[in-house]
Amino acid sequence: MGLFVHNSAAAATSAQTSTHCSHPAKLEGHFDSKVPNFTVRFRQGFEPYATTRFLVQKYHFTVSWIYAHSLSGFTIKNVEASLIPQLRCEPSIDSLSFDIPTGIT
Repeated sequence: MGLFVHNSAAAATSAQTSTHCSHPAKLEGHFDSKVPNFTVRFRQGFEPYATTRFLVQKYHFTVSWIYAHSLSGFTIKNVEASLIPQLRCEPSIDSLSFDIPTGIT
């Protein structure tokens, strides 16, 4: 089941800052509707495949890539803004980093 992007930048900004846990994961960058994707990095000691599978089942998002070697984590495409504070409160997650739009001129 894929997730859809909120079209409101205000909704994304609000979701980024409103967490209900004592030690939320770091959040790097900001939401951009042109690239509504981000990378999740796990804390040390969490197995990337099993932990990703657990989070997918819990939150019903679509993973585009799992990293298991130099980086332990995964990438989500078309993230829904309401998912961000929930993931920030997961004990397995160290940080979330939004993709940055780039281009060649």
